[in-house]
Amino acid sequence: MAETCLVSSNGGAFSKVEIDNDVDPAEYADFEKAVAEVDSKLPAVPAGRNPELRIRKLGRHNARGLFAADRNAVAVDVRTSEAYIHEMGHYYDHIVGENASLKQDFRSISRDYAAALKEPDSKRRQYLNTPTEQLARGFEVYAVERLGINNRLVRPEKFDDPDYAPFTQNPELKQRIFAFFDKTFS
Repeated sequence: MAETCLVSSNGGAFSKVEIDNDVDPAEYADFEKAVAEVDSKLPAVPAGRNPELRIRKLGRHNARGLFAADRNAVAVDVRTSEAYIHEMGHYYDHIVGENASLKQDFRSISRDYAAALKEPDSKRRQYLNTPTEQLARGFEVYAVERLGINNRLVRPEKFDDPDYAPFTQNPELKQRIFAFFDKTFS
């Protein structure tokens, strides 16, 4: 783990990389290559604020990825790893942007996303309308369309889903969130 190119002492963005014993080495190697490929495309990680990266099977969490702001840690299930960009969106929101999704600059984006969201399940709609989830979904679209990321770390085909539609089907709102990311994370 100390030898991975993803750890900051070897030129990567992470302060520490932790790989569970049950992670397939070939799967990890492919994941590592994908992360190294996008590292220079993502916004810079400020010195001293490098997150930890934990690679594990997340089945019991019913999630493909997690971000723990209190630990500054991104956890990804290497079997899918498509949540990586989403979880990095949470990192940029909470750590780099110091809770950017709660700041005045994001409020009108959040309101317009909520107004455009067509989610029939009220519990899921409430979850999707939390500013940090809106920001992370917008960051995925930004990563693909503005930063040119297109590998196993993001799944653009889900951009047709209702939770992405407020950005993907509204060019004006998409441009506003892209401008927000350019300003906040540059």
